[in-house]
Amino acid sequence: MTEANIPLYLLPLPHLNDWYQRLGFMPIADTDLPHALRKIVLQSRRRHKGLTAMYIQPSAR
Repeated sequence: MTEANIPLYLLPLPHLNDWYQRLGFMPIADTDLPHALRKIVLQSRRRHKGLTAMYIQPSAR
């Protein structure tokens, strides 16, 4: 897999979700995240309630 084929993940603050979705990012279930990122998401939710992990496929960028 080359860099161009790797999805881009982000954890926007809840008030930015709609903006990122307009850019092509889609919400992703915690169970579908890579293990290391899932751990970060769960830790981040302790500080920022309502975080939604999102991703975009390289072809959509």
